[in-house]
Amino acid sequence: MIVLFTDGGCHNNSTRLGAYAFVCVQIENEEAIYSTTKQGELLFGASKSQADTTNNIMELLAISKGLQECNTRGTKLDVIITDSQYVQKGITEWSANWRKNGWRNGQNQAIANKEIWKDLLDNHMQYTVKVWHVRGHEGVYWNEVCDKLCTTAMQSKV
Repeated sequence: MIVLFTDGGCHNNSTRLGAYAFVCVQIENEEAIYSTTKQGELLFGASKSQADTTNNIMELLAISKGLQECNTRGTKLDVIITDSQYVQKGITEWSANWRKNGWRNGQNQAIANKEIWKDLLDNHMQYTVKVWHVRGHEGVYWNEVCDKLCTTAMQSKV
């Protein structure tokens, strides 16, 4: 299995400094995704900090940038793993209605981060891929790697 693990984060201080990270891993089976020890082989990954942002934007960019890199390399994913329910539900549950309703939510308001969502869904989700949620900071090895990459990227800008 080819799995893209993603994470994003943002300091909640006046700087609004954030970062995203992703790692693409070849893993033997679904159970290995949730392992607390290193399972599989790291294929590639990246992280980047960004000023004046939000946590949700960084979570979205983690998947968008990860998919861009996969598409550039011709890597076809089986699963995307995120610790953001906002992103997971946005892709798997909410986006069909957003499109149908002109990118508006159930309260007829424009959805937050519309341009990032449209770019992600229209330009980078080139094939059907599963998107699963894991709880953050629960010891899932590759999710923790992404979290550390985000933290390091933010600290390098402080």
